[in-house]
Amino acid sequence: MRNAVLVVEDDGTVARAIGHALRRELHVDACVVATGRDAIRAVGEAPRRFFLALVDHGLPDVDGCTVATKIRSMSGDVVCVMMTGQQEPSFISHLAVAATSGRFVLKPFGLEVLKTFVDQARAEMPEARIDAAVHALAEVKKLTDAEEHLVRIAAHGVPRDALAARLGISEHTVCSRIREIIGKMG
Repeated sequence: MRNAVLVVEDDGTVARAIGHALRRELHVDACVVATGRDAIRAVGEAPRRFFLALVDHGLPDVDGCTVATKIRSMSGDVVCVMMTGQQEPSFISHLAVAATSGRFVLKPFGLEVLKTFVDQARAEMPEARIDAAVHALAEVKKLTDAEEHLVRIAAHGVPRDALAARLGISEHTVCSRIREIIGKMG
């Protein structure tokens, strides 16, 4: 499950500040690395760990654009944001724009900006999109909270036996309830 933010920043003071804000203020797991190679290695070791990568544009070993592109190729659901201390917009290459879908932030930035990126990245996670779709369906079809919960768990691909164990009911009951919900949805 994607539950961490990858921070790729070679300036130790900035890296520590972002890591601290993520962990202490936003209560988000953070992996802070100083080089592009370390970032690529971290994603390679745990490609489903990160939902957001904050990548410094001017890294000492590999440029941020290359790092963001590689992260996206290894783990396509990760939202990448390019960080830069350069005040001149023309400094940012078209390749960096493509690698981050146009997401940039000027350093230094505050907690509210960081929170916005975290919230937006979480909202783009496949799990969040599934939950939003199930909730919309439940509203339209007037599903009960219990029915919505069952559909949500099933929509995340939980097998029937695990679903039954999680809900504390038999597999037969799971099948019956799903048939009832399908009938209700018409």
